[in-house]
Amino acid sequence: MLSFDPLCRRAFVPSVQSKTRNKQNCLKGIEIVSFLVRFDAKMYLYNFILQRATGITHAVHGSFAGTKLQEILLAKGKGLELVRPDPNTGKVHTLLQTEVFGVVRSLMSFRLTGGSKDYAVIGSDSGRIVILEYNPAKNQLEKVHQETFGKSGCRRIVPGQYLAIDPKGRAVMIGAVEKQKLVYILNRDSEARLTISSPLEAHK
Repeated sequence: MLSFDPLCRRAFVPSVQSKTRNKQNCLKGIEIVSFLVRFDAKMYLYNFILQRATGITHAVHGSFAGTKLQEILLAKGKGLELVRPDPNTGKVHTLLQTEVFGVVRSLMSFRLTGGSKDYAVIGSDSGRIVILEYNPAKNQLEKVHQETFGKSGCRRIVPGQYLAIDPKGRAVMIGAVEKQKLVYILNRDSEARLTISSPLEAHK
C-alpha cells in the first residue's frame, strides 16, 4: 500500500507542520514541501525544495571545468551554484545547483602548480575541510578530500570561518575566530591526483 501525506512547511519554521486539503493555497509562499510516504509497513520522509535561497554569501571564480572559460561558484544559504557568464550575450548561465546540507562559512578556489583546472575548498559547520572538483561529464561537484579537524557547529575556537590560499596552490590555511589555525600542504601524486597532508598547527 502506497500513500502520500503532504506536509507544507515554511522555511525556518520547522514546528509549523499541518495537513491541508487545498494544495494551491498550501503552496503559496511555501519554500519547502515534505511528503510522508507509507510503503507497506514502513514510512519514509521525502523533502522537496520549491524555492532555493537567493542571497549570495560567498563567490569565487576560476576554471573549474578545466577549459579556458571562467566559471563562478556561488554559495547561497545551504547550497552551491556554479554559473558561467556568456561574453557574447552578457548573460549568466547556471551549470548546476546542489545542496550541501550545512552552513558554508568560507569558500575559496585554488589551482595546483602546472594544473589546468581550479578546485574549490570549503569551510563549513561540520568541523571538516572539504575540497571539491567539478566533473563536466557528470555535471556535478565531486568530493576529492575531506579532513576532520574539530567539532561540528559554528564555534569560535573551531577552524572554518577563515580561509587563505597560497597564490601558487601549495598550501591552504583554515582559521577560527579565536586562536586556532591549521595549515594543509597540497600536492600531486604520480597520477596527477590532488593529495593533502596532515594538518600543521600554526597558532603557536
